[in-house]
Amino acid sequence: MKPLRFVLLLLVSLLLTGQLHAAQLIPNDPRFHRQWHLSNQSSVYQGKDMSAPAAWAITTGSTNVTVAILATGIRLSHPDLDGRIRGGTNLVDGNADYTDHDGLGTELAAIQAGTGNNHYDYAGIDWQCGIIAVKIARSNELASASLMARGINYAVSNGCKIITIPYGVDVNTTELLNSVSNAFAKNVLIVAPIGRSADPASPGNRPQAIGVSVTNTGDKRISAYGPGVDVAASGDQIDCFSHNVNGTSVRGYPYGAPQVAGVCSLLLSIRPHLTPTQLRALICAGGMDLVGGAGSGDVPGWDQHFGWGKVNAYYSLQLALTEIDQFNLTEDDKIQFSWSSPPNLSNKQPYELYASPSIDGPWEKLSPVFTYNGQRTTVVIPTSEITQFFRVAIREDWPDGT
Repeated sequence: MKPLRFVLLLLVSLLLTGQLHAAQLIPNDPRFHRQWHLSNQSSVYQGKDMSAPAAWAITTGSTNVTVAILATGIRLSHPDLDGRIRGGTNLVDGNADYTDHDGLGTELAAIQAGTGNNHYDYAGIDWQCGIIAVKIARSNELASASLMARGINYAVSNGCKIITIPYGVDVNTTELLNSVSNAFAKNVLIVAPIGRSADPASPGNRPQAIGVSVTNTGDKRISAYGPGVDVAASGDQIDCFSHNVNGTSVRGYPYGAPQVAGVCSLLLSIRPHLTPTQLRALICAGGMDLVGGAGSGDVPGWDQHFGWGKVNAYYSLQLALTEIDQFNLTEDDKIQFSWSSPPNLSNKQPYELYASPSIDGPWEKLSPVFTYNGQRTTVVIPTSEITQFFRVAIREDWPDGT
């Protein structure tokens, strides 16, 4: 038999191996225990958290990533935002004063990107990224399509990689559609709710964006739903600070998008060249399926209520850092290799396998059988192929219902 010679290349090659939740970083913020959506320590709330402490053991973010929050502005003075705000604009009044007088923008910033582990108040999801505040509304209402489009363009032109929008719109304009398409073309990801009524005009319903539905503390959907939903997130009893108070609890459809956006910026901190399509794939593949329970409309795989599942920061990072850590020859002279993976992947089939006679390609897509067994994925390759190079990737085609 010829000597084994193969290389496993990954779309996202792993630095982490071992069992799920092998390490956790618990922040020292005094109110972290109230943030059940990050780590559910409640005896009352039954909803699934996003496994944030396990994610933070991998990364807490990167200062090389800049995100934009398009809302009501931002609070300019709070220890959890110190050194994080990199400017912004006020498109409502046509000036540079993006001070938040409503609260929504500050709440989104606190949830998505408030500094954690600093002995103060709460923890956001990404503790390192820079934040640009774009004021496109005065209150927690529908923003105009024109200001939203201008805000997207401003964020793109100022180097943002993630744009969080908490609003839907009820008017489909060419200006807004063009701004969403331009952001995508410039490798900028938009994360937004699907809107109050799943209106196709809302950015979250566009195929170039991630559309988010929200659930309550028991993982029952409390937002609109529809064909544009990619993933779900908690949107009930979310503790954070606001524009005029250091502690509040918020509820509603705007509050899922900043959680998904925070996970996306964590992904960029370890894989800075990920495209919006790849980020969406990792978010969808990492979603926790079947959390809604009986009668919720949550079915295996994609559905219009929960999309591909409820966002989980650790699972998405784990997928972005997949490493084949076990391989051996079978009795029938085939090679078997496996890697640690999130649960419920059999409902999603996220992996693809490619082979090439050269490390430089061309790459041919194979059609092996992936076996998903709890927290591991296994694949078997015939002996005739083991002299090739192999590339394992997360598939990028994650259709929703649009």
